Amino acid sequence: MKRNLLCVVGPYWQMMVCVTTPLIAGPCIGVIFFMYNQEVPVGLIIAFAVAALLTLLFLWKTATTDPGLVVRYSKEPPESTEQAHRWAWDDRTQSWRVLSARYADDCRVLVDGYDHTCPWTGTAIGAGNIRWFYLFTFALIPLTVFLVICLIVGLSS
Repeated sequence: MKRNLLCVVGPYWQMMVCVTTPLIAGPCIGVIFFMYNQEVPVGLIIAFAVAALLTLLFLWKTATTDPGLVVRYSKEPPESTEQAHRWAWDDRTQSWRVLSARYADDCRVLVDGYDHTCPWTGTAIGAGNIRWFYLFTFALIPLTVFLVICLIVGLSS
């Protein structure tokens, strides 16, 4: 059974709001002002701003998308021949779960395709939000490289 959840936040949402977001947004805003004062071409400033906004968007989508929360079943659901729909009992949740679901200790929930709990995004990473997590990490790498280059250029001038 799949629920349509509009927004889900994990147990570390304060970390994502008060640490991760400012850690990305603050330096990016500083670099944009630095580039504007150094008369860097407007296209480069816009490209950097778009990259920063996309990185923040991917962070927030990771943090607020349902990671794959599993509905709890007190009675065993009907048996299925498909591998994805085989069931196992989970003692910690006192519920039946599909085999691909794991218990996220930090979040205290069953998550389908559970990978890990990420304090930087504030939530569990599972089948529902892992694509957003990958987009966030892949967008963060070039953004960080660009920030370091701007820092080096700024300090050397």
